[in-house]
Amino acid sequence: VKYYEEAVRLDPLDGYSMGRVGLLRAELGDLEKAQEAAEKALEMWPDNVHSYTAIAAVRMLQGRYTGALESLRLASKDEDDHLDALIMEGDLLYTLNRFREAHRVYERLAKLNPQDIEGNLGMARCALAGSSVRLPGAVCVRLTCAGPLRRFSRCIVGG
Repeated sequence: VKYYEEAVRLDPLDGYSMGRVGLLRAELGDLEKAQEAAEKALEMWPDNVHSYTAIAAVRMLQGRYTGALESLRLASKDEDDHLDALIMEGDLLYTLNRFREAHRVYERLAKLNPQDIEGNLGMARCALAGSSVRLPGAVCVRLTCAGPLRRFSRCIVGG
């Protein structure tokens, strides 16, 4: 947080850094400062994916899920392959028990970034949640930790 706050101090029009301050403050549970930073980021850098994901993070933690989903959809309006926004959207749809929609988001995420766990694990979670989403025979989710030698995989057997 301090790194991005310093970047904003040095360049008060740095909307990217202000958005990161909002996201990080939200993750730390400081919702008041997170909302303030996210709103400033949106003013500084309107129609930017980072500003909207910061707003969405705050709204999610406030339990304002519809508003968070709207922000994430605005985030992906111009940049539909932003990984953070896709992860947040998939997780939010999953939380709302909208498994089919979440599965589509996770599937897109897995195609964009096959080495990352989020998309594959998200698809498996949707299938295991009892939705009508089905996975082929066995879906292997590859988890990559810290380096290429510390890999392991786990198979989740699907329908």
